[in-house]
Amino acid sequence: GTLARVGGWEYFVKSDTFHWTKGANDIYELPSDTKPTITQAMSYFHPDDQATAATALGGLLTEGESVDLELRLITAKGKHCWLRAIGKSEKDESNNIVRIYGAFQDITKRKHLEDEILNARNFYETLVGAVNVILWEADAETHQVNFISAQAKEMLGYDPKEWASYTMFWLDHIHPDDRDRVFAFAEERASVADTYSIEYRFLKADGNVVWVRDVVSVERENGKAKRLRGAMVDITQIKSTEQQLEQSNARLLSLLSAIPIPIAVTRVHDGKALFNNQPLQQFMALSPDITKHPASLNFYVHPEERQHFVEELMTNGRVNNMEVQLRSASGEEKWSLVSSLPLDFEGEQAIFTAFNDITERKRSEEALRQSEEHLRIIIETEPECVKIVDPKGNLVEMNAAGLFMLEAQSLKEVQETTLLSFILPEYRSAFSALHKQVMKGENGVLSFEIQGLKGTRRWLETHAAPMRDPTTGEVTKLLGVTRDITEQKEMMLKLTETSQELQSIINSMMDGLVLLNEDQRVVLANPALQDMFGYTEQELARTPLFLLIPERFRDMHIERIKQFINNAPFQHRVRTEIGLHKNGSEFPMDSSITSFRYGNRVMILVILRDVSEQVRTHEEIIQLNKTLESRVEERTVELVQLNAEKNEFLGIAAHDLKNPLAGILSSAEILERHLAGDVSKLRFVKMIIGASEQMMDIISNLLDVNRIESGLIGIKLRPITLTALAPIVEDYQERAAEKGIILHYECVHDYPSLNVMADEQALMQVADNLISNAVKYSPHWKHIWVRLSSNTGADGKRFGRVEVQDEGPGLSEDDKKKLFRKFARLSAQPTGDEHATGLGLSIVKKLMDLQHGRIWCESEQGHGATFIVELPSADDVFGGSAI
Repeated sequence: GTLARVGGWEYFVKSDTFHWTKGANDIYELPSDTKPTITQAMSYFHPDDQATAATALGGLLTEGESVDLELRLITAKGKHCWLRAIGKSEKDESNNIVRIYGAFQDITKRKHLEDEILNARNFYETLVGAVNVILWEADAETHQVNFISAQAKEMLGYDPKEWASYTMFWLDHIHPDDRDRVFAFAEERASVADTYSIEYRFLKADGNVVWVRDVVSVERENGKAKRLRGAMVDITQIKSTEQQLEQSNARLLSLLSAIPIPIAVTRVHDGKALFNNQPLQQFMALSPDITKHPASLNFYVHPEERQHFVEELMTNGRVNNMEVQLRSASGEEKWSLVSSLPLDFEGEQAIFTAFNDITERKRSEEALRQSEEHLRIIIETEPECVKIVDPKGNLVEMNAAGLFMLEAQSLKEVQETTLLSFILPEYRSAFSALHKQVMKGENGVLSFEIQGLKGTRRWLETHAAPMRDPTTGEVTKLLGVTRDITEQKEMMLKLTETSQELQSIINSMMDGLVLLNEDQRVVLANPALQDMFGYTEQELARTPLFLLIPERFRDMHIERIKQFINNAPFQHRVRTEIGLHKNGSEFPMDSSITSFRYGNRVMILVILRDVSEQVRTHEEIIQLNKTLESRVEERTVELVQLNAEKNEFLGIAAHDLKNPLAGILSSAEILERHLAGDVSKLRFVKMIIGASEQMMDIISNLLDVNRIESGLIGIKLRPITLTALAPIVEDYQERAAEKGIILHYECVHDYPSLNVMADEQALMQVADNLISNAVKYSPHWKHIWVRLSSNTGADGKRFGRVEVQDEGPGLSEDDKKKLFRKFARLSAQPTGDEHATGLGLSIVKKLMDLQHGRIWCESEQGHGATFIVELPSADDVFGGSAI
């Protein structure tokens, strides 16, 4: 009676009382002096077990037989526990049963452990079904498949039963060109190695061919291979990507800085690094200064792998997807799939090497060699995200790889944010549909894009499967295995889009663009330049630049460009030159010349603009001024005309400024891509882009003002519903979110179906300007409201009403006097380094006047501002409906 969780009991028939030892009372959690009746004692058992306990006790009292039962007990404090109850009978001299007695043993922990084992087995079976890997087992001597996981049907199209249908099923479905090689390799490795890996092509059930990688472990008995276990992974996409990389080698070299995978170009004769892109610097912990790198890239190959790697490279002149162990500059051990190809790089024989980080995969392969009992450990170290979600979509568990993808520090951080909020809006409905599908008991796959807590976007592919209750079979949770497919997405997009995008930008430029080499010969000329000088693309190819310059200026230009080459990088601002057309005619042109270094070479970028029309316009203006001076008697009338011509000229000048400015912006964006790895130069390029975009805004506003004041804007009033403004509000949601601002869109509850008379384009411009100002001048983490409502005037006429309310600094009395004036500078300043021209509200006011509407502002300094727009009802005009 002194052993923990064990106790004795006895029941006296005559007095109908139970007696307990201390151990039994500990289990029941009753005082030691409690002596219940047989009815009271029965009430302690679980309702579902009371009948069994009563039957056993009855047998002891009538037949005298012994009992040994496992029963559930409810203690006096309401706790549930499991007991093993052993009982016997005692008879008197007359063979009557006078006492029954026995012992209790608490077996709650054992029962809970059995339940945990059952739950764990169900978890592992579900997890194996969700991992996108075919697991298999086969006889080492005959290669007869004894087991293969259900993924074989999904990935290859063959039912697991087909694999066991005959001995050589696996060998017969290997691609004929790979069959002998694979079989010989598997036989040889199984005889000498405990593990091996092999890649080969496999024939799917639908006739298609896939590339697979088999990672195999060998089980031995008495030193002889007895059983093979392996994991088969579909690597078709990787193989396809590698083939595309080989076919596009020439294009890739021109885009090395933009490729997101680690790339190195090394000289053949000494291995010296000629180029390392930024991903390689990060992957191998290298300094951005290439001169500080070791003399040979082989230095980073692990000592045990170095000789084999060098021999393969020197023997075959290339390395094709060799798995190489590396040691980074910081000493970190890594694995990579290395592919090397020979190429001519800037006139030198070089080796182009691409690295595919398989460090995490190698770790996973190492984990796969462990026994099935360590499957939990394999999942915890799995480089892909593993998560468990409850029926309501709440995250229950997520491994470290998943937290890394979401840029989160802890599971709690993700749970508080909610899993769905990481998914971009356009994919959320599909993700919810996948969740519902899996909760119905079906597996599912989905590709989608997320944004982590730090703003990083990733493409993910998740394989989801249901988790079932081991007792009821009901789906209780969702198990998802997610992998990052960002690199695959980006590589495919860049390979197909980058060159087209660059060519499209260059071809669409209105200004002429010519790219020269160090010999001042044409490397690239866009269509605008060909039209400007009258030459075809073939005629300009490799042509000296001086062909486009009158002979009297050639020596001066040649010397000036030599200075650009010697001082590269260098930029020369716009200046006027004289161009020579193919037909011999000369014309004035503005030129902008930039020199930059590309590897060890210097390139010259020249942007040219034919300004013949501007020169003629300028001469005409001079002549006009002379004429006006001689017409003093008509000065008043002519001043009016001159003012009109001034407005027209302002519009032309502002419009013409957009073209060279667009050329500058396009050229700067091209330089931004070429200089993506050069931080010091990229800073200046970004300054050019920012200034150009600001100038474009100023010019656009000037053009709007000029068109309005010149009466050139065409206002077409027609019935329009105010809800047409909803897309503009939606467009500003992302910009507001960047500053933590919440943008509300409200239709007041009593807002009727009211149409207004307005010009749709002008109304859109008014709403865009007001919402833009609210976002621009609101502090971070505030609110903005856009409300639609209606209003009835004192004369009974109805108006549609738009209100834009913010929580910004508000307007002072001086601000209110200057509000809606051109170039007005108010006391409020943009809160996110935005720029302001002082023209926006003046444009809004003029547009509202043209639409017979009203605009005003209600504000108190320090308490925000509300801009209100009212437009007449279309029904009051002619009972029209919205278009």
